[in-house]
Amino acid sequence: MFLLNSGVMVDKTIMIPEVTVYYSTITEEMEKEMIWANDFAEHYCRINFNLNLKVIKQTKAVRYKNPGNLRGFRTSKFRYFKTLEEGYDALIADLQLKISGRSAHTDSTTTMKEFVYIYAPPFENRSDRYTKRVCEWMGVSEDYKLHDIQEIHKLAEIIIKVEDGNLYRKMYREKTDE
Repeated sequence: MFLLNSGVMVDKTIMIPEVTVYYSTITEEMEKEMIWANDFAEHYCRINFNLNLKVIKQTKAVRYKNPGNLRGFRTSKFRYFKTLEEGYDALIADLQLKISGRSAHTDSTTTMKEFVYIYAPPFENRSDRYTKRVCEWMGVSEDYKLHDIQEIHKLAEIIIKVEDGNLYRKMYREKTDE
C-alpha cells in the first residue's frame, strides 16, 4: 500500500483506491492525483506481470524487466529491475514526474511532441513516427500539453506498445490461468 501526496491511498493487492481527504477543499493537484489513482486501479488489474519471460523474445525490455526502456539519469544506460512489475512502477513514476513538470526536462508548457522527443530521442528512434502513434492512440494532438494528461496508465501502456509490441501483447492481452 502506498500514499500519494494528496492522501490518496492505493493498495496494489486488491487494486482499489481508497480516497482520504484531509482538507475541506480539493485542490487541482489533489483532483489530478485522485484521477490517477482511479486510472491506476482500472489499468493495473489488466496487466499480466506473471509472465514466463524466458519464452518471450529477449529484447532489452524483457531482459532488463524494463517495459518502458527507461535509462539511468546519470549513466544513460538501460535500467535493470528485479521484476517486470518493478519496471512498470518505475515507468509510472517517471511519467508522473514528467507530467507534473517536476522533471529536469519538462514543465507545464511541454507538448506531447516535445515529450516524445525527450522520451524517445531522434538519435535512436523515429521520434516523428513515435509521436504520431502515441498521440493517435491517446486521442490528442501533438500540441496537446503533457501537463493535461490524466490517463497516465494509458500513456504507459502505449509507450510499452511502441517500445516492445511483443512484450505489450503478453502483458496486456494474454492472461494466464495461474
